[in-house]
Amino acid sequence: MIKQMLMKKVVLLNGLIALMLVGCSKSSDEAGGGAADDRTPIMLSLGTQQPGITVDGPRTRGAGAIGVPGADGTLGTWNGQKLKILAFRKNKISVEAADVEDIGAVGAWATTTTQAAVSGLAWENGATLYYPIQNAYDFYGYYIDDAMNGDPVITPDTEGADAIPGYVSIPVAIDGSQDLMVAKAELTDAQKAILDTYLDAGATDEEKEAMYARAYSSYTARRGVQPQMMFKHLLSRLTVGVKAGTSEIVSAGQDGVYITSLELTDVYNKGNMIVSVASQKLEPVESSKTDGTLSLGIIGDNVADLTIDGISFKGVKPTSTTDLVPIGESVMAMPGETSFNVAIKMRQVKDGKLLKTDEIPFESIVKAPAAKEMGEDGNPINIAKDENGNILKDNKGNILYRFLEGYTYYVKLTMNGLEDIEITASLTPWKDGGDIPVTPGEDE
Repeated sequence: MIKQMLMKKVVLLNGLIALMLVGCSKSSDEAGGGAADDRTPIMLSLGTQQPGITVDGPRTRGAGAIGVPGADGTLGTWNGQKLKILAFRKNKISVEAADVEDIGAVGAWATTTTQAAVSGLAWENGATLYYPIQNAYDFYGYYIDDAMNGDPVITPDTEGADAIPGYVSIPVAIDGSQDLMVAKAELTDAQKAILDTYLDAGATDEEKEAMYARAYSSYTARRGVQPQMMFKHLLSRLTVGVKAGTSEIVSAGQDGVYITSLELTDVYNKGNMIVSVASQKLEPVESSKTDGTLSLGIIGDNVADLTIDGISFKGVKPTSTTDLVPIGESVMAMPGETSFNVAIKMRQVKDGKLLKTDEIPFESIVKAPAAKEMGEDGNPINIAKDENGNILKDNKGNILYRFLEGYTYYVKLTMNGLEDIEITASLTPWKDGGDIPVTPGEDE
């Protein structure tokens, strides 16, 4: 079965780890030539654009965004994240037994919760994984938290005149709380410089490329070149805060206007992570946008837990006209959209009484801002274009932009009352994306 074949390729890891692989033969080294008598360990080091994670309280949803600084400005720590590793023969995606059985299905579990780029590893059941020395390999990694939505499927390379590159498809379903990441081990400039020292002086570019093609193998490992992965985020991340537009709605005690939920509506909530030799990306499932919603979890120390008039609810209210109060955790959505529909629910307490029994709904739109980085055409890199390359505009003639993967957008809610909320959004690391002004009730 394809699933069984794939599992022979998968190494499960937990946390930020070092994958230790050693040569399984002592006699020859066909990946690069020379003896292999020393059984030199090989490390696979993993990282993110910003290593670290912050997790507050018990989890009822996904683990949240990886690589987010803590409240004190320092990076958080890895905390039991399960990473999956795929290893294929160099430049191949295959289900052939000769390819898939070279690296065994051995689980590895890290115990570290440090910020180190490489940390200790304990193999599952005390096993040892051996690196086959007769071939060079590509290493891929992915992190999907609890978003797995079916078995991964390998579509192998085809050969002949109409050859088609193969790929691995990993189905996912998200609710806004999962951070999806993917990586491929690539030689760094420093590693290339190391390999260059094993070539004759004046080596040609072709000779250098032939040397680089030996990575990753026993040959390159014994020369100090180990696979390194830098995971990239595949989703756009939105964090939300609220402040008062007027001092009239700032109330002491239990009185005030509370935001009790926030969702992105009509969004993709299913997709397929595609891993291939040429690229690693996320493709949405078109049908999932019909009724897809992504919710922002209202969790944290600033959340009120109230019972008013016999009705219990949690909510966040603005406390001043200047300071933003964070609303729960971030929500992560599939990139590429020019805007997101935002559905907010609120409750108002006045003189210790609920003004309405039911939650009060409010809807608005958050548009993507222009990115700070410019493309070769002189436009922001996220300017929206159609399939013919034409720049997209709204019905007022304003240029549209797209939300980008790996960017954080800080959505700022300014509450002037139950019927008037102004929304803007700005970018913060992961990568900084800019401001998004949105005024409720404005014609789109």
